[in-house]
Amino acid sequence: MKYLGERNIAYLSVYEAVCTIPSMKVPKRKVSGLSKAAVKQLLEMPDLSTKTGRRDLMFMIFLYSTATRLDEVLSLKMQDLHLDLRKPYVSIIGKGHKRRTLIRTCFIPEISAHQER
Repeated sequence: MKYLGERNIAYLSVYEAVCTIPSMKVPKRKVSGLSKAAVKQLLEMPDLSTKTGRRDLMFMIFLYSTATRLDEVLSLKMQDLHLDLRKPYVSIIGKGHKRRTLIRTCFIPEISAHQER
């Protein structure tokens, strides 16, 4: 409506009338996470005897331990992984092309082990 009101003066009054309608309040739903048993079962699914299974497990561990978005992980490059340092970290480019650094020691050993295979 705003676009139409800006483009044609005849519709400006319609746009203003629409703006006076109060927004509907939508109650926030509580997000429930997976149970420990469900997470354990998911992490046991990849076939570790195959290269793709080890890759999938590495992605799942990384996603779960860092709470990153899938598109953030899929856009990672090798130069974003700094795992060989004394304090390992991962650089992520998130929403709005904002760069953030994840310093999490809990996922580093698993990723390093899978990266070497």
